[in-house]
Amino acid sequence: MIIALLTALYLLLGGGANVMGGALTPAAVKQISKLVEVAVTDPARAEAAAETLAELKTEIKDFEKIFTKSGKELTNLYKDHEADADQMLAVLEELGSDWEATQHRALDLRFDLKKSLTEEEWAEVFGGG
Repeated sequence: MIIALLTALYLLLGGGANVMGGALTPAAVKQISKLVEVAVTDPARAEAAAETLAELKTEIKDFEKIFTKSGKELTNLYKDHEADADQMLAVLEELGSDWEATQHRALDLRFDLKKSLTEEEWAEVFGGG
């Protein structure tokens, strides 16, 4: 548990490459949106895909705010001589629950996007497979 806590602190305090550490980011969704605009020529399906991607971008931005807030909470606890591991773990557990909920919603949106794209369009946007 201590290793997990220290790893989380490292990432939350700026040790990671970016806030999301390689996960889906608003910038990645923006890039996917541009690819969808090119790949999907049917206006109705293009609009459905754009709406789904807008929801996904909002979901990710909302989680980034939660992530940043938890990082500040952990930083404050880390600096507080009176803080104990249970307080830090509570912040991490809440962050984990929020992350899991965000991932479930992102998966739902991924499948919504899949419904809007043909197999060929999907391959064009995501590079095959």
